[in-house]
Amino acid sequence: MVGVGPAGSEIARIEHSLKSLLELARELSVSLGLHQTADLLLFNLMGQLGTGRAALWLIPEGTSATSIMIRCHGFDRTAAQQAGEAWSHTLREHFERNPVPVSIADLESQLSPSHLELAAQIDVALFAPMLAHSEVHGWLALGPKLGGTGYAEADLQILQAALGIVGVALQNARLHGQMTEAHRQLLASNVHLQEIDGLKSEFLRNVNHELRTPLAVVMATLESVVSAKSGEVRIQSMLAGALECAHHLNELLENLLTYSSAVSARLVIELADENVDELLRAYCDERRPGVTAGLREIACSCEPELPAAHCDRQRLIQILDQLLDNALKFTSSGSHLRLSAAALSVSGERWVQVEFADDGPGIPLERLHSIFNSFEQVDGSQTRVVGGMGMGLALARELAERMGCRLDVRSAVARGTTFTLLIPAGR
Repeated sequence: MVGVGPAGSEIARIEHSLKSLLELARELSVSLGLHQTADLLLFNLMGQLGTGRAALWLIPEGTSATSIMIRCHGFDRTAAQQAGEAWSHTLREHFERNPVPVSIADLESQLSPSHLELAAQIDVALFAPMLAHSEVHGWLALGPKLGGTGYAEADLQILQAALGIVGVALQNARLHGQMTEAHRQLLASNVHLQEIDGLKSEFLRNVNHELRTPLAVVMATLESVVSAKSGEVRIQSMLAGALECAHHLNELLENLLTYSSAVSARLVIELADENVDELLRAYCDERRPGVTAGLREIACSCEPELPAAHCDRQRLIQILDQLLDNALKFTSSGSHLRLSAAALSVSGERWVQVEFADDGPGIPLERLHSIFNSFEQVDGSQTRVVGGMGMGLALARELAERMGCRLDVRSAVARGTTFTLLIPAGR
């Protein structure tokens, strides 16, 4: 039996911490999204270590960009975001050299006076690295303990154990998300190929023969060479880049063919009453792995007792794909995407209103009227950062109009963009 003295209390606390770590590991065995996992980690540690403040930042893969704040509890969110940007380079370098928890006092020689002032402003007591396979993938900040005592050695060991468990889980979730998104794109490409094969116009046949067929040969050849993994690493990297560009070109070509078919009224539209709540939630679940792999968050909310929508399910999903792919191109890591639906009545007509919103850079007012034009982008300069033919939103509106729907947009610079799709309610 455990005693009630100081030694017994310490043993009881250790037992409680081990149970909490086991509970954390058990809950992570269930498939959770990036942001759910982050919440699980922070709440678990806040309860174990006795602090009311915790925040988690992750480093986007394959970049040297600043870290992205995934979740924040107790700290001022705006100040914590600024702190993450300000400290990102210093913390990353420090933890790559010495991957153990560190206090603000231990970082005084590495942080500038303004950075130390920012740390004091949000009252950070401790930083700890998140590792996966011996690499730093992010870090966590904790506020002071509620009892006023400092973090003991046992606290730091618990902290490192929890971060180790979650670090591997998050890295595996990222890899799973990337694989799921690649699989989704492959399935979507197969659907597009079936549509393209069914197009009968001479123009489409010529495009299919003169562009798509040789492109398919190029892609197959590149895929075979890249899969063989022979030759120098530099050459393999160049081939992988060429294959990525070929896939992108193939996607642009498919959008062009679908758009051409839609505007010429040859595209088949099959209208039926659809359960929008079920459709949108299933869509978000399918796309979430790819979205969170880029450290973005997507949420879905539908009004209770939403009426059925009279639409073509496949074309509605195509519209949502174009809106989401557009958001992924123009928003940065850390952005929040929201998909929602509600009933709407206008002049006696019943509609289902679907909105897709982001908190990205927004669109200048003078360019807002032209974003649905084919072959146009908001930034049409030769030096633009985001590529593409400017077909996605034009295709989305064309598909919406073919279904008897309305697609509009509102936006403000630095405040995000919202697309609104009005679908006739079911009959």
